[in-house]
Amino acid sequence: MNTQVFEAPGLSLMAIIVLMVPMLYFAFASLTFFLRPLADPIVGRMLRGLVNTWLLAVTGLGALAVIAFMAAGQPRVAAGLSLLAAFALAARGWAVPRIDAVLRAPGDGTAATLRRLQLAGIAYNLAELSIMLGSIPRIFPAA
Repeated sequence: MNTQVFEAPGLSLMAIIVLMVPMLYFAFASLTFFLRPLADPIVGRMLRGLVNTWLLAVTGLGALAVIAFMAAGQPRVAAGLSLLAAFALAARGWAVPRIDAVLRAPGDGTAATLRRLQLAGIAYNLAELSIMLGSIPRIFPAA
């Protein structure tokens, strides 16, 4: 068995990969909401659940990645990941109450508002994922 995986650099690489899983899942799952009308309350609740779970997962896994990079002796990367986790937590605090407000008081603009929130989430996720993928060569120069 290769024990290098369980050393600090291997754990930090695994943390980056695991952190990207909810980002990639949201990237694909959010596209399915273009197939159904967002005015449907069930679809709206599903979108809320997806956004909530995605941002909670990024926050939690980001915190674990911070610990892994601190153990690997890379405090600058850990600081960047702590910002990523903090922004995900702030984005959850911004997006989920807005989705809840729209779902509690549906009206003529329900679908349009949910679509704008969905597109904002997609844009945020793409930015987040781009930063993560672009930073891999800098974090792991030998990879």
